[in-house]
Amino acid sequence: MSSVQYLIVLCLSTLFYLVVFASSIYVWRLSNLRWVWVGVGGATLLIALQRFVTLSTVWSTLGVTTTYPWINLLDLIIPVLLMVAAALTLPAINQFNTRLEKTEETQRALVESEAKYRALIESTNSGYVITNDEGIVLECNDTYVKLTGRSRSDEVIGHNLAEWAIRGGEANFVKAALLTHYDEELKQYDRLVFRHPDGSQIPIELFSRGLKTAEGFRIVGLLRDVSERETVRKQLEASEKQANLLFENSPISTAIFRPDGQFVRANKAHDELWGVVLREVDPNFNILKDDQANAQIGTDTLAAIFRGQQIALQPFVYRGSEFLPQTENVMVQARDNTVLPMFFPLKDEQGELISIVQMHIDLSERVAAEEQLKEREAFYRALVDSTNDGYALLKPDETVVDANAEYVRLTGHTDLAEIKGQVSRQWVSGDMGLAELQQLLEQGGNAHGVRCDYRHPDGTLIPAEVSACLVESAAGPQVVVLARDISERLDTENRLRQAQKMDAIGKLTGGVAHDFNNLLGVVLGNAELALANGMAQGPIQRYLQAILDAAERGADLTHRLLAFSRQTPLSPKVVDINVSLGSACALLQRLIGEDVDLVLEKVEDLPNCEVDPGELENVIINLANNARDAMPEGGKLTVETRRVTCDHHHKMVRSAELAAGDYVVISVSDSGRGIAKDILNRVTDPFFTTKDVGKGTGLGLSMAYGFAKQSNGHLSIYSELGEGTTVNIYLPAHVDPADEIKVRPFSVSPRGNEKILLVEDDPALVVLARHMLENLGYHVEAAGDVAEGLAVYRQHGDFDLLLTDMILPGGRNGRELAEELVTLNPELHVLYMSGYTENAILHHGRLDEGVALLQKPFRSSELSVALRQLFDA
Repeated sequence: MSSVQYLIVLCLSTLFYLVVFASSIYVWRLSNLRWVWVGVGGATLLIALQRFVTLSTVWSTLGVTTTYPWINLLDLIIPVLLMVAAALTLPAINQFNTRLEKTEETQRALVESEAKYRALIESTNSGYVITNDEGIVLECNDTYVKLTGRSRSDEVIGHNLAEWAIRGGEANFVKAALLTHYDEELKQYDRLVFRHPDGSQIPIELFSRGLKTAEGFRIVGLLRDVSERETVRKQLEASEKQANLLFENSPISTAIFRPDGQFVRANKAHDELWGVVLREVDPNFNILKDDQANAQIGTDTLAAIFRGQQIALQPFVYRGSEFLPQTENVMVQARDNTVLPMFFPLKDEQGELISIVQMHIDLSERVAAEEQLKEREAFYRALVDSTNDGYALLKPDETVVDANAEYVRLTGHTDLAEIKGQVSRQWVSGDMGLAELQQLLEQGGNAHGVRCDYRHPDGTLIPAEVSACLVESAAGPQVVVLARDISERLDTENRLRQAQKMDAIGKLTGGVAHDFNNLLGVVLGNAELALANGMAQGPIQRYLQAILDAAERGADLTHRLLAFSRQTPLSPKVVDINVSLGSACALLQRLIGEDVDLVLEKVEDLPNCEVDPGELENVIINLANNARDAMPEGGKLTVETRRVTCDHHHKMVRSAELAAGDYVVISVSDSGRGIAKDILNRVTDPFFTTKDVGKGTGLGLSMAYGFAKQSNGHLSIYSELGEGTTVNIYLPAHVDPADEIKVRPFSVSPRGNEKILLVEDDPALVVLARHMLENLGYHVEAAGDVAEGLAVYRQHGDFDLLLTDMILPGGRNGRELAEELVTLNPELHVLYMSGYTENAILHHGRLDEGVALLQKPFRSSELSVALRQLFDA
């Protein structure tokens, strides 16, 4: 190799070494292996200097020639290879350098993190601990030492957790817990307590994890003292428990729903109100889908409520028995209640709707009480309105607050509005009841039976009996007044006094009639016998006839007296009233004269009546005679019949004049002068008459009244001066068909030859009756009383008939004599004679069935007919 070539090689190698040196410097700047690159750079720099010195030497001696040129080429190849190696390794060097830098940064961060972690561990209020897998504490912070109740770390480090860590009654808790950490998962322990050396305990919350390290398996734990939290939790639990108790035991039915209407829970009151536990029978109940709730509340309203609106609702009846599901195995007996529903939205702090609270105010009892109150008020009002007493509510100054229709009538008005707000004193006559009212207001209590007369606007006085009571009300003291119209009672009392008077008079007349009939019988019989014998001629015959006529009038008078006293023996028959009136009216026209028009108005299908047809005819004739006398200038006499039903509300039934039932009313009306009101209640008194002296006995209406009463009926009279008089005879209706009434005619007095026992205590009548019977052909034995009659019968014993007076001396009457004799001889006929029977053979004025009676005084013809009717029957 020539010197020039050699110089070129030296220049290039020097240059390449310098490039390698420069590259070493660059890599040194980037790499963390600086000392390596310092050596590389230094070596290449020294080689470059060496080559530069060689270059200078060769340059100064141009003639130098190398013996081994390839060796010189090595100076050129080596730096080239170094540059190629540097270029090829530069990315790897950069990557390695980057990795080294990251490792350094990580190491620095780790150091810093450990420093921060240590500072955090030491400064935090949480306990930090590291243990091995046996629970021996290897490391901990001061907070942990304090949590264990120790004062120095050497009292904790090296000790086992089991010395202070406990959990309930778990004996091997620490050992069992350590074994669970090998999965290296995070563990959390609550209800864990640390026991201090003094025996106290504090609640701990522990988070721990197991880690595998170069030193072995470690467990790292982080602990916190949760005493305050436990206190708060216990308080919260107590509060929640109290809230639940309040909710469950609240007396108001309460249920909670989600905003979508889904049922959540309900309290006991809700279950008791509806009779079912809703969460058991229908836990999926949704109120928004309940047909009843939507119908009662309204679909739109219910939807608005569950959007959070508060809407007041009205009470309604919810039928729990209809909405709950019924299964074959469970029949739910839910209740129906009247409730007032209330809904309240519950919202969180952000105003979001959480739930809807439904409360039911049970109105069932109140509604029932209100209904009961309404019912009582209705009963009270019905009682007030239906009572016969006048009711009024007055203020202390007697201002009318309320009154019923009867009180309005008592005051003479027709409507409550006419007297409401008026002072009731204006309708009370004088100062009647004023003192009692003042005493009532001062002393309270009650006042009974106060007599007051209410004056009507037309001057009419209504007698009343007033009771009052002072009551306290919300409006102040008020007076409750009950006023009873006693007009009818006073009238009844008057009628009772009149009836008592009539009864006394009847007993007197009955007693007089008995003896008087005996006397009349003697007079009538003897006069008849005297005339029958033909001994009296000329004037004596006229005298005897006058005696006979007077005796007959006396007999008729006593008959009327007995009819008035209801002691006339009746022989009732079931008769057709229309037929009987037709027969009577056939005789009336001749009696009343042609100047009086007689009208008979009959009602078809009239019920029959059970009466004595003869006595009924006598009553009609007497009433017609009275009507004729009331029309001296002529007029109209109307006899009519009608059917009347008297119920319990009828005036005559209420006054006990009639029994409730159906009646036939015979009305005899005239167009005469009428009867004055002040004497109307006296016209049925015996011997009371408005006719002139000698024109009436005053017994016609008395007899009619006695006949009606003896026939279980009644007689009433209505009359006005100048308008005429109407006499109404009420006779009980009878369901049986009418009897056929046969009259057996006798042209002459029939005779006989039977043997008769005559018992009579009046000697004159004994003589008279014996003569009558013997003149008729009968054989007669006489006795004066029952004992003598029995003796005579036993002595003879072959009598065909007993003719006995009813009233006999010695304490026994004719009925008892007849009964004893009939037991001896059942075929014995019995004929009673009496003018006053004293109910011995009468019951309610009627003859017993099968009893024959001859009314005193009697004539020989009447005696003969009565005897033949018995013998020939």
